[in-house]
Amino acid sequence: VIKKSEHLEEVLSKMDSEASSKFHKAIKKWKAKHPAPSPRLGAFLLYSQKKFSKIKAMNPDTELINSRDLATQQLLEIWNSLDEESKSKYLKKAAHCPDPCFSVYRADLYFGSVSEKFSDTVDNYFANQEGKGTSSYSKSELSMDRKSTSTFSRE
Repeated sequence: VIKKSEHLEEVLSKMDSEASSKFHKAIKKWKAKHPAPSPRLGAFLLYSQKKFSKIKAMNPDTELINSRDLATQQLLEIWNSLDEESKSKYLKKAAHCPDPCFSVYRADLYFGSVSEKFSDTVDNYFANQEGKGTSSYSKSELSMDRKSTSTFSRE
């Protein structure tokens, strides 16, 4: 028979919200760098959009080779011969958004693993509260007599 307390250490070790917090920051950072990402843009597509017109101008209409024109063949060869540093520039621009926090950190095991929309809502709430300068919570000024007759007491 396995006792519930045997798995307590494992659960408590995952209660650290730091991992999910770092992941949310990474997603926000990516979204800040990519305000309008296109899901279909890849590194080669970005490269070809930039370079194809120049290569096409140098090679006017020619006959097809393996069902590709000469400009397309040259573009592909140039892309394949690029060094890693040059390719990485296009790869960074075409990077996809990180997976949602839920897919990396299970919400039932990792404290703070919430959706990006919920995280943004909480962040906006606290940002608005800081701007107000006052707390929305205040101490109750009820007397002891009034507390004893409150609606919460069972009589």
